[in-house]
Amino acid sequence: MQEQFSMFRRMLDELKELLDKLQTGPTSSGPRVANIKDGIFCFELALVFYEEANKALQAEAWFAASAVASSALESVLLSKCFFQADEVTALPKFVKLKQNHKGDVGQFARSSDLGKLLEIATDLSWFPDMGGLPQIMTSYLGRFLDGAAMSDLIRLFEGKDVGRTCADYVRKQRNLLHPAVCLKEGRQPSRDEALAATLFFLVAFLSLSKS
Repeated sequence: MQEQFSMFRRMLDELKELLDKLQTGPTSSGPRVANIKDGIFCFELALVFYEEANKALQAEAWFAASAVASSALESVLLSKCFFQADEVTALPKFVKLKQNHKGDVGQFARSSDLGKLLEIATDLSWFPDMGGLPQIMTSYLGRFLDGAAMSDLIRLFEGKDVGRTCADYVRKQRNLLHPAVCLKEGRQPSRDEALAATLFFLVAFLSLSKS
């Protein structure tokens, strides 16, 4: 994984150098290039969060892992907002709030939390229907769950928008970082729920990568 991340970073660095030349040269592309650079920044941030979440997993710090993984998910969604700026600016909610962000997709994205980003992802079909849990996840989980538990898990996600459902679960887990939320809901962070959120992040990420 570290080798793949190093390759990603080299590719991103090369792309940033190219974009810098475009911005200073006679063929400057204006805000479009700036949006792509912001998208790259957010994708690099996602890599950092993913690596930190993996370190927490190795230490079996499940709640910490799920919380940081949710930030990786949020970073990827932000990067897609910049990479697909034309689609985002065509959304009714973008037009409705134009007075606030003055038509600047960057300002709009910077004011969006994970919940709002998930709404954008739904509107733009960034979480395609996978028809249940992806095979790669069921194969992995089958190493740890017995047959009955595995069957229950598969049934739980049948006929649902799996990627978005898992992303929502991850978001709700991260909300437990706020003591007021824990107090309001009468919940304490638990090992099992945090472990599930970490796995569901991977499902959400796999779904997101298909869009």
